Amino acid sequence: HGIAEMRKKQVVHYAFFSHGFLHFSHYKPVAEVEVLKRFAQIFDQTYTRFLDLQKAEAQAREAQIEAALERVRGRAMAMHSSEDLSDTVNAFFKELKKLGVMPIRCGVAEIDEKTRSWTLAVTNATRQGKSFEILGDVKQLGHPILERIFEHWERQQEYFPVLKGADIKPYYQVLKPQLAVRDFPEDAAHYGNYFYFKEGFVFAWTEEALSEDALRIFRRFTSVLSLTYQRYMDLKELEAKNAELEFENQRKANELEEARQLQLAMLPKSTPQLPNLEIAAFMQTATEVGGDYYDYSVSAGGTLTIAIGDATGHGLKAGTIVASSKSLFKALADQPNPSLILKKMSLALKSMGFTRMFMAMTVAKFSGHRLTLSAAGMPFTLVNHSETGKTEQIILKAPPLGSFPGFQHGQETLNLKPRDTILLLSDGLDETFNTREELFGEERIMDLFTEVAHEEPNRIIEHLLDAAKSWANGQAQRDDVTIMAIKMK
Repeated sequence: HGIAEMRKKQVVHYAFFSHGFLHFSHYKPVAEVEVLKRFAQIFDQTYTRFLDLQKAEAQAREAQIEAALERVRGRAMAMHSSEDLSDTVNAFFKELKKLGVMPIRCGVAEIDEKTRSWTLAVTNATRQGKSFEILGDVKQLGHPILERIFEHWERQQEYFPVLKGADIKPYYQVLKPQLAVRDFPEDAAHYGNYFYFKEGFVFAWTEEALSEDALRIFRRFTSVLSLTYQRYMDLKELEAKNAELEFENQRKANELEEARQLQLAMLPKSTPQLPNLEIAAFMQTATEVGGDYYDYSVSAGGTLTIAIGDATGHGLKAGTIVASSKSLFKALADQPNPSLILKKMSLALKSMGFTRMFMAMTVAKFSGHRLTLSAAGMPFTLVNHSETGKTEQIILKAPPLGSFPGFQHGQETLNLKPRDTILLLSDGLDETFNTREELFGEERIMDLFTEVAHEEPNRIIEHLLDAAKSWANGQAQRDDVTIMAIKMK
């Protein structure tokens, strides 16, 4: 009876520590309560250690997750082409496994809202634990899950479908013809996990429901993979632009090559063979289509008319004015004197309506041993007199053809002797630059020409070109170079 009475009440004893308390109950007060207090002190240390370990584990886990995110982020930023997307998704798959999340497959998808389809980059696991990448398109029709994936994307709401038993086979019967996924046993549940971003989604199918920790990991990876997808889209756009640019460049290159061939076709096929003259000519364009031009015309009486010209600029516009000038020269070459040829050419070019496109030109007529010269916007002509060895510089200043059509072009006539040598050239040789941005220059041309004027015309041109090449010392040619050497016999 006494024991029963005692059990009608309980005495609860508490001993507090910094994070909580210990307690026990008895039927009567316990005298040794100090013992409980000492246990509380010990447990305070134990619990503090527990919290420290818990914090350290959380920090280690966070560092592990952040390192995994950084590796996937780094792989994404290292993408050089859109084809690298599957490698990034495979890196994502591997990092998930390292973090203890074991997907059957995972990937990233772009959604085409108009066609209700996905473009997928998927890493798929085999039963042997290996993985392989898949790229493909899937229609978002034919199965409720596929349709709901699209609907959840429209709402940007996470989606977690589950397939069990008899539900598994119909889903994969719709999916497998579109994507090379593996067969899955029907005795285990399949858990879908879809995390959305603006253009698509990140997904994983697992054999167990994801823990809260795993869900947080996926949400963080979604943020990274959305950036990956932006990188992927930027690369696709860049590749499309590059392909378009390459096509356009190729088209232009083809046009330039056609124009170059046309320009080369406009040059004389051979040098006139005349009893009183020996002639050599050289032309090298700075671009595919240059602005330099030279031509010959021999009259029935044996008079040789030479044109050497330099159109404004380079490229197709220069090629156009060169073609026009050639036609005009052929039509006007039999005019009695060079200044009249230039005047009529200038009027004709002006009438064609070219905008800021002109043609500089020297026209020289050789009749017997008499030379008549006229020029429009061209450099000097050099004449080396064989008897004295001295070189004469002839400068005929005038604006280029097509600029001031009423201009009266000057003209000069010289009586030449056998072995006298004439040098006609465009300004390209004069304007050859060295590595110090210094011009080759008129004075140097005169000195070099004088050195070899006694040589044959081909040798004279070679000497000038060798000196210019040495002067440039590897510098790219900036302007067309045309040189013509004529020696009297």
